[in-house]
Formats: sequence, structure tokens, C-alpha cells
Amino acid sequence: EYMRDMDIKNCKIQVDHMNKENLKYAEPFRLTYTNFTQGSRTERIFDFSYIKTESSYADYTYVDITDQRVTDVFSRDDIVYLTPEAKTELWEYDPTKVYVIGALVDKRAVP
Repeated sequence: EYMRDMDIKNCKIQVDHMNKENLKYAEPFRLTYTNFTQGSRTERIFDFSYIKTESSYADYTYVDITDQRVTDVFSRDDIVYLTPEAKTELWEYDPTKVYVIGALVDKRAVP
């Protein structure tokens, strides 16, 4: 709820693109969207209803949406936060880990 509506809409475009790209794989990555409080401004703008109403809903069975925090859904020991500001580069993918991509979009940010 900290983002402006325009930033939430920009984030939604990126997430929709990621969902559709993920469907191209024979075994799509499991995606879990956390902190989506029902009825919140962000949840209304994201409107994930297409995931449940499209005729291809079976294609979206790899998606989970919850109002819980990521640390309530997954063990802290298994979480890897991905960020462009990281001081350490990720060189290997570990399928036992949970990779977190933040969704804060703010085009007003100053580098």
C-alpha cells in the first residue's frame, strides 16, 4: 500500500508478463504472491481474477496468492532475496530455495 496507483499498475504489467512467460516452460516455476490483502488497493489493481476465470485456468495451477508474509509461508533459511543492489552475485540456482523478487516499483526513485 506504499506505492502510487501508477506504480502498482506498472508492477502489474511486469507480473502479468512474468506469468505468461512462465507458461512457456514445460515445467513452470511455482510462483507465490504474498502480502495480497483481500480488498486492498493493490489487490484490486492487480485483479488476479483472470487466473481463476480464464478458460486456461489449469495453466495457472502453479500460482499461489496469499495475504501472508513471505516469512510466514516459507522458512527463513530457505529464502534468497534477489535485488539489483545486492553486493553478492548469485552464481548457482538451488531448487530447494525460495527466490524472492521484490515488487516495489517507483520511477521517482533517485539512484
